[in-house]
Amino acid sequence: MSHMGEPHEAVGYVSTISRSKLFVNLWGIALLDDGAICVADSNRHCLWRVDSSSGNAEIYAGASGKGGYRDGSWDEARFRRPLGLARSESSLYLCDCDNHRIRRIRLSDREVTTVAGNGDDKERDSSTCLLTDASFSYPRGIAVREDGSILVSCWFGQKVREIKVGKHVCTLAGCLEAKFGVPSQLSVGTDDSVYVADTSVLRRISNNEVETLTTRRYSHVEGVAVDEDENVYFTGNDTIFKIAALSGETTALCGRGYSGKSDGLGAIASLDTPRQLLYDAKSGYIYFNDTAAVRKVKIAPQSFYDTALPNDLAKFVDGEDGLPQGDVIFLVAEKRLRVNAKILSVRSDYFKTMFSLSWRESSKGEVAIQDTTYESFYAVIMFLVTGRLEVRKYSDIVPDILILADRFLIATLRDFCVDYLAKRRSRRTALDYLSLADTYGFQDLRDVYVKFVAKNVEAFRRDERFANLDSQLLEEIESLSSS
Repeated sequence: MSHMGEPHEAVGYVSTISRSKLFVNLWGIALLDDGAICVADSNRHCLWRVDSSSGNAEIYAGASGKGGYRDGSWDEARFRRPLGLARSESSLYLCDCDNHRIRRIRLSDREVTTVAGNGDDKERDSSTCLLTDASFSYPRGIAVREDGSILVSCWFGQKVREIKVGKHVCTLAGCLEAKFGVPSQLSVGTDDSVYVADTSVLRRISNNEVETLTTRRYSHVEGVAVDEDENVYFTGNDTIFKIAALSGETTALCGRGYSGKSDGLGAIASLDTPRQLLYDAKSGYIYFNDTAAVRKVKIAPQSFYDTALPNDLAKFVDGEDGLPQGDVIFLVAEKRLRVNAKILSVRSDYFKTMFSLSWRESSKGEVAIQDTTYESFYAVIMFLVTGRLEVRKYSDIVPDILILADRFLIATLRDFCVDYLAKRRSRRTALDYLSLADTYGFQDLRDVYVKFVAKNVEAFRRDERFANLDSQLLEEIESLSSS
């Protein structure tokens, strides 16, 4: 087994996490809570757990080379040609292709159960809560929506199906005018659109309509992923392509256009029929399988850089008149942070004004900062000092950073945070971001989320947070949704 070490940070750089003789034909891929990667090996009839640091692989569920059908503990369960993988907060869902069933692996103990399917290879929906009445013809791709519904693409059935657990199985697309070739991986966008890797083209299902997104045909379009900015990534021609959200332009992210195993930047790297793609917002990587390797490609920078930093520091070096000397100690959530007051003054008008007024917060010369966390305040101070915000590291607290950037009059950081949140529209966070924007007066962000919620108002009405929105905001949303 070989492991290629830490990857380069450049966007488009491909690195191999694990290439093992244990692997035969890798398909589905998912991230586990401990940072390890779970992959489905269709020829070995099992799932592997791959350590993302060492590259070492071990059985996660099933038994290598022993196909069959059995629910139970991870080591007792059996699969027959497992393909697509997707995860929810608490479970992995698997297309057990040749068993014509959808399986669930509970993350807490790896217990395997059957969610839907009766083993028949015919396509049949179920209008009852008994999901084993339904049948799937070689299920291949799978995705989980935020509401918990499961989407499945069927190889021979040439359809995309929807499973409402405890309710029914129905056909989402592929039974009327729209026809699929061999639909493979599915990915759900921020607006709940469903992207389908379909043989030689990329397609999208939105509002019950199916459209083709690619303007040419490719070989082996089997993987697709969508990032929070709604950029779409797909496989084809031994390459990973990107469709830019704003321009719609398709460009090659990595790969030479022919099969190979080399790592490197962009077209220097070679890929061997890449299969499923997995986007991880936290790290800024897309993880993927090619035939017998687990690999990743960098698609987003780790940090946001402030271009105003050099000019601001020039004031520091030149000794601009009136700047304070020495350090200031901030007291935040019972922790102390010492920072050079002069640097803060050239970087923020708020602090410049504070230090020019012979400030005294206490006899110890400490400035108490209220209504925030130490982590959020530290991120803002480090941005002022270094000109850098580690976006991936602080992605979960960007709303708090936005509030502080507005409070301390840091326009570049405030504008970045507004843009960052505006591009990360999802049903899970939309109402929280809308309330934030309305409360603090971030009008551009408010406008984005009013339109997003209005467009998907039926889904949001089922969320208890919706009724708690400001009455004027609710009226605006209802008016826009009906227009």
